[in-house]
Amino acid sequence: MAVVLSRMLATAAFAAVSGSTGKAMTIDELRALLARHFASYRIKHKEQFAKLGPRPEVELETLEKLISLYDRNELVAGWNRGNFEEYLADREMPVAKGSPEYDTLLAEHARETIEYRRFVVAHDRQGVPEYASAATTLSIPTKGTRAPSISVLAGEYSSFNTKQGLWTTSTAKERENSFRLLTELLGDRPSGEVTSDDARLVRNTLLDMPSNRNKKLATKGLDIGQQLSAANAPKMQPRTIKKHLQTFYSLFEWATRERRIESNPFAGITVAINPRVVEDTARLPFSDDQLARIVRAITPTNGRAVNKDYQRWGPLIGMFSGARLNEICQLEVKDVRQVDGIWCFDLNDEGDSKSLKTSSARRLVPVHSYLIDLGLLEYVESVRSSGKTRLFDELSFDPKNKWGRALSRWFNEKLLVRLEIKNKQLTFHSLRHTMVNRLLNAGVEEAIVKAVVGHKSDNVTQQTYNRAG
Repeated sequence: MAVVLSRMLATAAFAAVSGSTGKAMTIDELRALLARHFASYRIKHKEQFAKLGPRPEVELETLEKLISLYDRNELVAGWNRGNFEEYLADREMPVAKGSPEYDTLLAEHARETIEYRRFVVAHDRQGVPEYASAATTLSIPTKGTRAPSISVLAGEYSSFNTKQGLWTTSTAKERENSFRLLTELLGDRPSGEVTSDDARLVRNTLLDMPSNRNKKLATKGLDIGQQLSAANAPKMQPRTIKKHLQTFYSLFEWATRERRIESNPFAGITVAINPRVVEDTARLPFSDDQLARIVRAITPTNGRAVNKDYQRWGPLIGMFSGARLNEICQLEVKDVRQVDGIWCFDLNDEGDSKSLKTSSARRLVPVHSYLIDLGLLEYVESVRSSGKTRLFDELSFDPKNKWGRALSRWFNEKLLVRLEIKNKQLTFHSLRHTMVNRLLNAGVEEAIVKAVVGHKSDNVTQQTYNRAG
């Protein structure tokens, strides 16, 4: 009886909003009703918060993971369909499944669900009291409002993320390259005029796009139409296409949250990736025998394969710290220091042309005793005594490859070839995979492994690095 009464009341509310004439609601009215539904959730949450206090931290972390997956466009399409259809059924709303209105409201329900969860996390962690929802502001641009152009919107989005420290310099540059590609494909039109048909056209065009089109002689200097028509040109990899599409999705999703545009045209637009291709191209850790051969070739006693300091210490630091190539190559003398009596690598972006992949990459990593026994601290002191500031002064910087180009080329193209262990899945980065793989297999808690190698708090460590070696 209570369920029936509840549905009767919901139907009455729906009728009140629709009007007494039985006229069908417009899509804007349906969206406003949905927004008010979630606004009521926020009010209820505040009431519960006043009585019971914040939700447990583990629950907030779970909500954050869902939000992160949504922001990266990595949730399965229609992930909220069950809750959405229950919402429709409870209100006996006459929205036909598969209709344009259904698809629009399904996407809006997903967005409102995530925004509600975003509110809960912010409110319970920081006591944020208010939330500007569509139910109260309805500041979505109307047909008479001209949304900013794609390039202007992209500039605002980049500035927003950079100022908050969410993007590193390299991340911002990578995203800007994607935005330039988008304007090249669609023209610099108003962002609010981009449709889902346009998004599908972008995706389908990228599937025909030559890889490295502005670098390879066959396509360099050609306009995009000529590049697409180039015969026998290798196509862009699906993983690269997916990365571009995720960037476009994030741009328009941000614009939707900021009420700059009405909806996200790239919602649900993606490409499938063949797991066999991923497996064939993924980096692998070195085997014990391969590691032993590398160590014998570069250690001070036996290292006849090296003639520069970075060729010896760079791989050794990578092997025993799990640090990334550029993190090692940009080290300064002052970055090898004692903390509470323990020698550490201070991996930071404080200095000339130094950068980190993410904010999580800023960390202290203990110097392994094996490196100390080999004489690393003596080498650091000798560089310090010479008056140099950089640990590997022979390395030079360039904007594209940063500090690691020389070490990467020597290790991948000379040392591994000389040791007869060269293949496309073994590179300098495999040292990092090896470190992570050994730690995980030894039973070290994943949270500690993430802290050592500078990973975010998601499952990238297990999924990407824990491979047989």
